[in-house]
Formats: sequence, C-alpha cells, structure tokens
Amino acid sequence: MFYTRHLTTEPLRLQLTERRPASYVIAMEIELGTWQLAPSDGFWTDQSSEQSASLLRHALALGIRSFDTAQSYGHGRAEQMLGSILPPSGDFLISTKFMPTTKNLKQVLQKSISRLKGLPVNRLYLHWPSSRLDWKKNLFELQKLKEEGLIRKTGVCNL
Repeated sequence: MFYTRHLTTEPLRLQLTERRPASYVIAMEIELGTWQLAPSDGFWTDQSSEQSASLLRHALALGIRSFDTAQSYGHGRAEQMLGSILPPSGDFLISTKFMPTTKNLKQVLQKSISRLKGLPVNRLYLHWPSSRLDWKKNLFELQKLKEEGLIRKTGVCNL
C-alpha cells in the first residue's frame, strides 16, 4: 500500500494505490468515512437516513470506491447503510473496525459482513484499544483471520 501526497497549489490531494495480484492497480483519491452516516449517541442526529443514502450515491457517482466504517458507528447502522447502497458487483475497498472484545473475532467479522450484505472486508482494525481489556489476544486473532484469507490487511487505530 502506498500513500502519496501531490504537492501543488491546489488543495491537498491524497492518492492511495493498492497493488492487486498479477494484473492491475487501483488508484483511489479519497476514502469516505461513514461515522456520520448513522446517527447515534448524540452525534450526527440532524442527518436523516435519506441524506446519508444520497451522500453515498453521490460518492459512488464521483468514483469513490474506498470506505471506512466501524461496527460502533451507529451500532452497526453505518455498515448496514453501505451494504444497502453499494452494488454487490462493485470493486470496493472496505475498512471496518471492532472494539476490543472477548468474543470470537471470526463471529464479529461475520456480523460485519452480514451487515455489509456480503461485501468483503479488506481491512479490519482494532478500534480504540484500552487498558481495561487484554486486547493482545485480538491481535493474534486478527493475524489468524488474515492467514485464513478472510481479510487482507489488519491494523490498530486510535491508540
């Protein structure tokens, strides 16, 4: 994965290039975050589901193919929104996140995939690790999911 910053007088433009096995390269300029798509817990409460769906459709029309979501965004509603709007035949990069858990991580991933209506999760991140839970086990489980081919990339965010 390569991140490049194009230095021009125009606004900042980031380009993400991911190499695919044996054939082609996909370049995406923007990864759309989806926290705001699913109001909950006092955040984004003035945005309707129709507005969120419209925003996603507009992003697709502009060629955005990369989306960042999390199980905690709207208690799973952001993943559901992506699953209901993105066409199943599309070539998308979907990153999702899970909170540190003592549950079986494969089942946690399967719930995300179900909410995404079968769209593949390319990157799975441990979201907001805390000292209250031994999340190191989750890191080993992430690696196992990658080795099994269920996800392509792993990571930790918001340390």
